[in-house]
This record gives sequence, structure tokens and C-alpha cells, in this order.
Amino acid sequence: SSLFPKGISLGLEGIADAIPSGIEEQEVTFNSSGITLAGTLTVPAGASKPVPAVLFVHASGPVDRDGNVAGVETDIFRDLAHSLSQAGIASLRYDKRGTGESEGVSSDSSMNDLLTDARIGLSALQACEKVDDQSCFLIGYSEGGILAPIIASERDDLAGIVIIAGAARSLDAIIREQVERLNRSSGMSEEQLQTTREQEDQYLS
Repeated sequence: SSLFPKGISLGLEGIADAIPSGIEEQEVTFNSSGITLAGTLTVPAGASKPVPAVLFVHASGPVDRDGNVAGVETDIFRDLAHSLSQAGIASLRYDKRGTGESEGVSSDSSMNDLLTDARIGLSALQACEKVDDQSCFLIGYSEGGILAPIIASERDDLAGIVIIAGAARSLDAIIREQVERLNRSSGMSEEQLQTTREQEDQYLS
């Protein structure tokens, strides 16, 4: 039987390799403001009752469901999901807009878009029949460590949040500095730099 209610689709293609014993994985899709986002639901195999669960909230940039960005593959979310499932905790991780199997354009995504995606992802996770909807957590990594507390402040049905590599400065200052450094190292002209700054203003608004 389906792990999710009507409106959230599942599949089994392409996720069978290198899955540790004792866990099950299924591909999921959910709709966020007209954009279809794709992810992976990981659950303990053979659980006899609903289990606690976590939603992973990404770092900045075009990050996939496993926590990877082009040129930097750590599989941090995938490894955490597997370890958590072996400890009896389910999880949902998904590709950000315009990344992996998700629709949309990464560079056009605003902070509000990313917050909306995470909110809907959390609702999708809570709707899973194998998940205890009153024992759900957020795990925010880097930028996600800023978004997760915002979401948590809006609701009273979260069991808690975990922040990994959190920031001591404001998010907009960090993103501007990171992007500026990368763009300068790539040899962008001053005119090009100004264009990217204007794009950042739109993203951070």
C-alpha cells in the first residue's frame, strides 16, 4: 500500500543501489507553488508503528537531495538519512528547485520560495502513514540552519530542530560574501559583478 495519501506520488526506479540493510527508500514528488519537487523518503524496514522523522533543509546554492552541489559531493544528507533510519527514524530529503529531478530554476528561487518548499515538504512528510506526525524534526544545514528556525517559529507541532554548520552572521551578508568571492575568482568584470549583485537583491528579498 502507498505510504502517502492521494496527491503525492511514489516510485521505485533508480534508488535501489547501495541502500543499507534494514531500511526502505521510495522516490516521492510533491507540488510547491506549481513546481514539482522530487525527493527520497527513507524509512526503517518493518516498523510496526509510526516512527519519528526528519526533513532535511538545504544549504545555499543548487543543492540536491543528498546534500551535493556541482563539484562537491559529500552525500551528507544521504548518509545521515541512512544512519537515522537504521536508528528507527524516517526522513525526507529533496532536490532544491532547478536541481536534480526537481522542476524550476535555481537562480530564480527567492528565500520565500525555499521556505515554502520546506513547509510543504514537512507537510508531505507528516502525511506519511509510517511517520508519527507529532514527532517530526527539521535538520537545517548552513542556510537551512537559518530557514529551519523560521519554520519552527510558525508552528507548534514540531518536536525540535537540529542545526548543522549554522551561521553567526546574517544570511544575506554570508551569501553576498560567498557569491562575490566566487565571481571575482572566476574573472567577472565589474559590470558583471554589479549584475549578480542585483540578482542577489531579488533572491534575498
